[in-house]
Amino acid sequence: MALGAGMFFAANGKMVMLDVPRDMYGIASGTNRTIGNIGILLSFIIAIVVSSMAIPRSVAFQIFVGGTSVLTPSLMAPFINSLHMAFRASLALIAVAIATSWSRTRVPMTQQRRIVNKP
Repeated sequence: MALGAGMFFAANGKMVMLDVPRDMYGIASGTNRTIGNIGILLSFIIAIVVSSMAIPRSVAFQIFVGGTSVLTPSLMAPFINSLHMAFRASLALIAVAIATSWSRTRVPMTQQRRIVNKP
């Protein structure tokens, strides 16, 4: 996760900042990071909701809050299957993020930087 976030946030942040006038850097950076944090939070929520769908709510609560780390054999297979479903949902969201980020590339960054920084 850290490797993917490091590759995505740096490149995406640079693309966002290239489209912003200098006097708006603070606002743009703060907004970009806030939206990134909301995205991370939503991804955790989606993963927890999807992965807990196959087991009783009380058991899911105990697992995710730390009340228990032991699942009965009857709940183990459905829980593992729901984890796989959560990974598939995450993969779909990642594919959408890649597509939208890729669609933003118009001008090579070196040329775009010269256009934005003109006095």
